Amino acid sequence: MRDGGEAREADADGDDAPRQETGRPAEPAPRTLLGRLRRHRPLASAVALALVATGVAVPLLLADSDDGPPCQEIPAATRALAENPAAATRALDPGDDLRRFDAVRAILAHEHPCGDGGEVLGAVVHAATRAARPDAPHTLARPAPPSRWPPL
Repeated sequence: MRDGGEAREADADGDDAPRQETGRPAEPAPRTLLGRLRRHRPLASAVALALVATGVAVPLLLADSDDGPPCQEIPAATRALAENPAAATRALDPGDDLRRFDAVRAILAHEHPCGDGGEVLGAVVHAATRAARPDAPHTLARPAPPSRWPPL
């Protein structure tokens, strides 16, 4: 008699471990996360499925939200500059005193262009900066500004 007078019979081999129906000792409780997941496979599968579904659904919902700014159409006049390098050069020249800087910004500054708008803006810049002939420079070289420091 042990534990407050309860009577227990020991097995023939003297082992007091609880037995399964097969007569083998029961497995000890798993001590690792992997061991716990092996014992509860349906629960582990459900949790994994929920995590995967959340991982896929959240980005899709965020990408589909209409909270972003609407796209901006590129005007036809800006599209025409891509075909006329001389006009593109004049349109994108801010001037020596940068008086036309706001006009240049109005042509190029589009945060979210629609469709092929980004390609059109790139074509405008390319047209404005390419040379007329392969052997001719696009613009004349500007002289270097005078240095404040005496030569060494």
